[in-house]
Amino acid sequence: DLLTSELSARHAPQDGAAECRALLVEDDDNERELLAGLLRMHGHNVVTVKDGAEALNYLKRKHDACDVVLLDMRMPHCDGPTTIRAIREDPTLAELPVFAVSATAPADLGIPTGDRGVNHWFAKPLNPEQLTRQLGMLAN
Repeated sequence: DLLTSELSARHAPQDGAAECRALLVEDDDNERELLAGLLRMHGHNVVTVKDGAEALNYLKRKHDACDVVLLDMRMPHCDGPTTIRAIREDPTLAELPVFAVSATAPADLGIPTGDRGVNHWFAKPLNPEQLTRQLGMLAN
């Protein structure tokens, strides 16, 4: 408990700093919870789902409830590329930033970067400072 409170205090957002609302899509339970915990320690609001189908369902019900989607590429049921295409084809979601968090390279999956694909690619193993910095820029 002491360690948790110390880490939370150390990574609490500055007064007036905006939090980023992120939808984290990751099928691996351990990776999902570790990344969500890290982001929460940095003051971000994180909702987690296990695959692209759950992500699309969440987004269609609450599309204004997040600032960014953090998306794994290799998942069962509905993978990252399928999820990205569905987001970009939906006029209510098309402008939503999507950040890939994957060990697979974008070229290997044929996924474009930019407005019609992934806005930013974070390779695994993840550099948490780089990701939290990028999320902080989205929130401001």
